[in-house]
Amino acid sequence: MSELKQSHDTELTLQWRITHLGNVMGDLSSLVAKPAAELVGAFYPPRLAKRVNSVITELVNNAVENAPTAEASVGVELHLDAERLHVTVSSDCTPEQFRVVKEHVERIHSASSAIDLLRQTLAERRRTKLSGGIGLIRLVAENKFHLDISYDSTVLAVHCWLELGGLS
Repeated sequence: MSELKQSHDTELTLQWRITHLGNVMGDLSSLVAKPAAELVGAFYPPRLAKRVNSVITELVNNAVENAPTAEASVGVELHLDAERLHVTVSSDCTPEQFRVVKEHVERIHSASSAIDLLRQTLAERRRTKLSGGIGLIRLVAENKFHLDISYDSTVLAVHCWLELGGLS
C-alpha cells in the first residue's frame, strides 16, 4: 500500500454543511462522496480516492438515515495531506442515538480483530435476517480506517482517519 503515500506537497481540505435533510430528493451520500473522490483522484492514487468514496458514502448515509428530524443537518470535512486522510461527518443526533453509536464503536474498538468481528456480524445478520451494523466495521476491517466519535449535546461527529504511510 505504499503507493498511497505520495512524496508531494498537495493538501486538500473540503467542507460541506447541508441543512434540512428532510428535503433530500436524491442519493446525498453519493452526491457528496463522488466529487470528493474525484478531486482526491486528481492528486493521489485511485486506491485512495476509492477509500474517500467509501468513507464519505458510509458516514453520510448513516447520518441521513438516522436524522432525528426533517430539519436535521449533516456536515462533512475532509483533510488530506501526504501523511494522513481525515474525514469527519457530523450530524444532529439524540442522546439515545449517540448511546447506540457509542456502544457500536466500543464494540469495534474492543474486538481483537476487526476482520473477525465483521465475519461474526455478517453471520449474525444472515442468521437473524437483520440488516445494518456493518458499515463502520467495514471501514475499520477492510479499509483500515481508525475510528472515533464525539458528541456535543445534539451533534454526533464520527471521525475516520487513515495514515498513508505504513499501511499493510
